Parts: sequence; structure tokens; C-alpha cells
Amino acid sequence: MSNSTVTFKEKFVGFIDILERKDLNSRVKNETNGVKTLAGLAEPAKNLFDRNLKTNLQKYGHTICPDSERIQQDLGTEVTHGSDCVAISTEISPAGIITLIKSCHNAVKDLLFREGLMCRGYITKSTIFHSGDNLIGTGYQKTHKTEHKGIAAFKLEANEIGTQFVEVDPIICDYIKNYTDNCVNIKFERLVETDGEIAVIFPFKSMDHDFLIGDYCGHKFDANSERKSNNAVRSEINNTLNILQKNTNHKSVDAARKVEYYRKVLKEQLLLCNETDTFLNQL
Repeated sequence: MSNSTVTFKEKFVGFIDILERKDLNSRVKNETNGVKTLAGLAEPAKNLFDRNLKTNLQKYGHTICPDSERIQQDLGTEVTHGSDCVAISTEISPAGIITLIKSCHNAVKDLLFREGLMCRGYITKSTIFHSGDNLIGTGYQKTHKTEHKGIAAFKLEANEIGTQFVEVDPIICDYIKNYTDNCVNIKFERLVETDGEIAVIFPFKSMDHDFLIGDYCGHKFDANSERKSNNAVRSEINNTLNILQKNTNHKSVDAARKVEYYRKVLKEQLLLCNETDTFLNQL
């Protein structure tokens, strides 16, 4: 990479780190299948984002809010993978930001539900150079500061610092509110949660079961079908709880604290599943 090829641009940038990876590495070394498992540990970060994302965007365009404004066909998308982290950047446009937010949401959800691994990170706007594996800029440093500053989203205790979530910079929230369209705003609300001060990527909003009673657009209400769907959600939640229990380093106070909020929310979702069953049984 020569100096003549380095051009800094203002872009939307997302950084994600896999939490408790050192503890996970230590634990699997003692497992009977340690060699195979350790080899698999290299995969989570590599699979955080679709490696064909840029190519698919070039071929087919963006599919999330497809009518939203863009600058380039591929949204200026770049993805860089590390051993336990990943960075993604897109152009400054409504299509660019919602594609980045959705990609980060998918990554957080897949890691949590598939392997019980939690992430921290930051989504912001920054002037960077990002091309392939080359990433230069100040946005990356901002990511790491969020884990050590005196702020935590959805605190369980008043003295908590750092966050187990991928935080969304207020700059991003302001951009989406004031400079994008209705579709982007609706999608953003479905992918992000706020505690009144801090906005974060929130994987649990997708773990619920909504339905309408009656006929709607040719779809007839079927209580048995809705009950099966509700049971599928319950099964997914229980599986995630089991994975979290297995992968948590219970000797680490910090790890236990970080997983406790996830467990709390998942158990609340289970109660909603039970309430849904009760309601369906009364029909």
C-alpha cells in the first residue's frame, strides 16, 4: 500500500469485539476434543459478517429499505476481520447506515444464539481509510474506550462500568432521525434499544411472537399454528440460556455480571411465551 493510494473518507463505521474470548480459549484447552474446538474458535470472528456482502451489494443492490437513498451500488462497504474482532464501514447515506446496523445486529444475534458468545463494540461516524484488510483512523480507538469508561447500558447495579452491548453513537441516532426516511427509522427501532441515555444493538427484539386474530390479507388465524410458533420461540430462548450457562466463566465476576442481564431479558421473554400460551388456550 503506497501513500498515493491512501484516501481518508468520512464513513459510518462499526467495530465488534467478542467478549470473554480468553476465558473461552482457556476452557476448551481442557476439553477432550480440544484441538478440534480450538480450531473452531478461529471461526466466530471470521463469520461475523458475510464475506460476500460487498460482492452481493454490487450485483443485487441493498435489500434493506431498497428505496432508501444511496451513493454507490455497493454502499462503499468494506469488512476487515481480526482473530476476535471485526470492522465494517459504509458510505454516508440512509442505505449505508441501515445496512451497517442490520449487519451488526445479525452478527450479535448469531454469536449469542449459536455459540453463547457476547459482543461489545461501537457504531459511529469517522474519517477513516478502509480498504480490504487495511484500516486506519480514530474510530477504532473510540470503540475500546467504551468498555472502560464510567458508562454502562441497562445497568443492573449503580456502580457498573463498561457495556456488554454494541453501542450506537448519538451522532448515528441523530442522523437516522433527521436525515433518513421512514423505512430506515422503522427498521432502526426494531434493531436498537435505549435505556433513555444509551442506544445499543439489541438482539432480543426479534425473539417474540406477534399475531393477529381474524383474517388478514388472506391469512386465516390458526391457534394451533400460532401455538407451534410460540413453542419454537420458547425453544430458541431455552437453547440460548443453556448455551450462556455453559460458556460463562462463572469464576469471573465481570463475566457473570455481563451475562446476567442477557439471562434476565431472556427469562422475561419466556414469561411472555407462557402468557401467550395462556391467551391462546382461552380462545
